[in-house]
Amino acid sequence: MKLLHVLILVCTVFSVSGQMPQSVSPHHAQGVYGFDLYSSENGLAGTTVEDIFQDSKGYVWVATRSGISRFDGKR
Repeated sequence: MKLLHVLILVCTVFSVSGQMPQSVSPHHAQGVYGFDLYSSENGLAGTTVEDIFQDSKGYVWVATRSGISRFDGKR
């Protein structure tokens, strides 16, 4: 669920400002916005995310170029 909230925030900033948000270091952003970082080292199938979907059971599905990962979106 946290990942979904971050994505909504980024999309909102982009749609309101009309331009791409400035890049923020992951360590700084994590302290400010409170989200978890996922990589191929801790469960993400690849490094290039193509799509994200949350199903009716709360699972967050992340499609990468290397495969699909499922995360518990309720925790």
